[in-house]
Amino acid sequence: MWTNNSGIYTVPMPDKVDWQKIKREMDALEIKLQQAEAAMAMRKGMTA
Repeated sequence: MWTNNSGIYTVPMPDKVDWQKIKREMDALEIKLQQAEAAMAMRKGMTA
C-alpha cells in the first residue's frame, strides 16, 4: 500500500484486470455461502 499526494491509500492495479477470473471466483464464493447457509439451517432444524 502506498499513499498518494491526497493521503488516499492506493493499491497498484495490474495492467489488465481479469474480470472473467474475478467473476468465477465470486460465483464460487456465492455457492459456498449458500451451502453454508443451508448447513446452518439444517443444524437449526435438528436442535429445534
